[in-house]
Formats: sequence, structure tokens, C-alpha cells
Amino acid sequence: MVDFTITSAWYDSAALAAVNEQLTQERVVQLSSFFIEPLGQLPPAKHLKREERPGFAVRTTGPALLTELWHSLLLADWLAQATAAHWELRSCRHECYGPGDYSLLHDSEVGEQRLLLMYDLTEQPQALNGGHNIFSFADGMQTTCNRETGALVLALLAAGDLECMRYVSKLSSGTVRLEHAQFRQSQPITQ
Repeated sequence: MVDFTITSAWYDSAALAAVNEQLTQERVVQLSSFFIEPLGQLPPAKHLKREERPGFAVRTTGPALLTELWHSLLLADWLAQATAAHWELRSCRHECYGPGDYSLLHDSEVGEQRLLLMYDLTEQPQALNGGHNIFSFADGMQTTCNRETGALVLALLAAGDLECMRYVSKLSSGTVRLEHAQFRQSQPITQ
């Protein structure tokens, strides 16, 4: 069984307030060393399917490895504290981007506000070889997140906001591996 204990630093009231403020202001936050212990070797992803839609995405996807986490009360409680809202899981999946893979800027078919969480399982991030997350917001603001093993990216997206995975260089010797979960707001927290 995998230990999903969140690092105590991310439970500190000042840290939770900072996460909330950064999400409100910049709409994207990357949290290093999110779990108290590295997740270690997870079982290999199963039932992976190659998705090749040139001009949209070239990648491999499959069922999420961290399904237990995405459905956990622990994460739901932490998200409520960090965002001042309650969230409901809409979808989750495992994504792999090998040399030459990418996804272009796209929004989901959902027009409502949503919270995207991505947990980085990349074993050896290679900054020079691409594979960065790029967010482009309807108001023109853009944010890029580099690969960082063990980091959790939270992105607060609204209608018209876009996200993608930058092209992974054919020279890359590794694969970008992510857990990708999308949540919709079920209700704000009332004071």
C-alpha cells in the first residue's frame, strides 16, 4: 500500500494561505515534495493506449495509478483547506510522454471552473528536453511548470483557459510520467 501522507509543511496555516493566494492570483502553483515519503516504485501502468491525433496530442494514456489518492478523504480535506472550496473528482488518468510526444494547447469541453491536479512521476526530469506543462489563460496570462519528480501542480482553470504538454525532444532518453486528475467545484466553503 502506498503512503499518501502529505508533508507537514503543506499543512501549515501560512503555507495553506499562500497556496490559496497563489491559486487566486496566478492560478497555478507547483508544490515540491508533496508527500512525506517518495511514492517509490509504483506498479507499472496497465492497459495503456497509444493516442495519436496529430495536431492535438501524441501520447500514451491509461487508468490512473493513484486512484486511491484522487478519491481519498485526506486529499479532499486538504484541497478544501488550500482552496476554500469543496471539489468533486471528474476524471483521472495516467499519462506518458516519450520522445516526440506532446499535447497542444486545448481546453476541456467543460465550460465551468475546474481544478486540475498533476502529480509528477517522471524518474529523471530532463529540463532541456522539453515535457513542460504550459497553461494559457483567457486573459492572456501564461505559466510554465518544469518537471519535478514528486511535485504536485494545482491549476485553477475556467472557461477558455488552456493547458498542454510541451513537445518532448526526440533526443530525450526518458519519459514524462504524470498522474492527471480533474475536479469540479461542488460548493464554496462558507465562513
